[in-house]
Amino acid sequence: MNDGDSDSRGLIGMAIQGTQPDLDDASAVLVGWTLVAEWVDTGGKRWLTKTSADASGDPLPTWTEAGYLHESLNGDWPTREEEDYDGEDS
Repeated sequence: MNDGDSDSRGLIGMAIQGTQPDLDDASAVLVGWTLVAEWVDTGGKRWLTKTSADASGDPLPTWTEAGYLHESLNGDWPTREEEDYDGEDS
């Protein structure tokens, strides 16, 4: 891994932290994340990539990344109604 990769992941982490204005605890900090992105080339070929990092921008262990993805698909997430959804997507 080169330092540019870690720097890029650090910037993504800062962007994610900055999009969470409604945290119950203002001192809460992002400790890890996983991002899945879809790409398409000029020929129409599509594919997915994923990346992840901890708070320092270092890649997460494979088992942690897999756990984040599993929980995001299978976790008991509140519905928008349960969150008092105001009708606006963030």
